[in-house]
Amino acid sequence: MTAPLYDVKARLSEYITYAENGEIVEITKHGTVSAVIISKKDFDENYKNSVKKNPVEELRKWRAGLSKDELLVLAEAGEEYNRILEENRNAERLDFGRENSWG
Repeated sequence: MTAPLYDVKARLSEYITYAENGEIVEITKHGTVSAVIISKKDFDENYKNSVKKNPVEELRKWRAGLSKDELLVLAEAGEEYNRILEENRNAERLDFGRENSWG
């Protein structure tokens, strides 16, 4: 649902009731959506917890839940990735200064 700011100001209680019932209320100002009213439940489930998460800590938690076999596969993939990077670096060093066949 979308509503202009002047209407939301006049009937705020009504729009809060819509949000409490699961409706998302987009508030427009000069024709552009500039704010949203959502229920506290939706806020807690979808926004509040996600903003506070530390990506590094989330990665640590994820890794802590892996089995030894999964950790081994992850380590091997990391080694393969590093090997490919090094091969590319070496190839760039060898080609430096040479004219490319396409140019």
